[in-house]
Amino acid sequence: MGDAGRILIISVGGSSEPIVKTLKYYKDKVNYVIFLCSEGDSKENATKYWVDEEIPQNVFNIPNNHKGKSLISLSGYKGKYKILAVYPDNLDSIYDVLIKECESFDSRPAEIIADFTGGTKSMSAAVVLLAVKYENIRLISQSGIRRDSVKITDSMLTNVRLDKILAQKAQERVSRLWQRYYYSCLLYTSPSPRDLSTSRMPSSA
Repeated sequence: MGDAGRILIISVGGSSEPIVKTLKYYKDKVNYVIFLCSEGDSKENATKYWVDEEIPQNVFNIPNNHKGKSLISLSGYKGKYKILAVYPDNLDSIYDVLIKECESFDSRPAEIIADFTGGTKSMSAAVVLLAVKYENIRLISQSGIRRDSVKITDSMLTNVRLDKILAQKAQERVSRLWQRYYYSCLLYTSPSPRDLSTSRMPSSA
């Protein structure tokens, strides 16, 4: 990949509504979108076809006005994008695919935004784990009113903060080093990962 710029990672699956909402909001704010989609041999069982082909007519939980259209056409996004097709229930392989994609950037992205609302649980979990590994990734999700067990209505984009989790992770790392008398290593251990101004995203520069 060339100059990474500002990137949006979005997991695809479930309802198309939150995905289209995120794309519409960020379509003029990012210059590259990575769609994390499910692999499959037909449009009925793979969301990779949703991006620039069509959302099938018989998919459950899709608004009628979205069926037969693509996420690109529904959102009006006109920038560059890439489809990452993964086996949707294999957390390890999904995570590996995301890591490999991040390591392919020729330069450090200005910002990475990751929406883990859509897709399978394994896909969402892999996106969150990616944000734990690369602490400069900003997580977002759709939150709203849950009137039933099927989906959220009246949703809105919400930032998901990992500060507490990452701080606890750093504290545990410091504690282990202290208990093993590795005092010199403590000089290179950040007490608060989110306070660092440098990105953790790998760069070939």
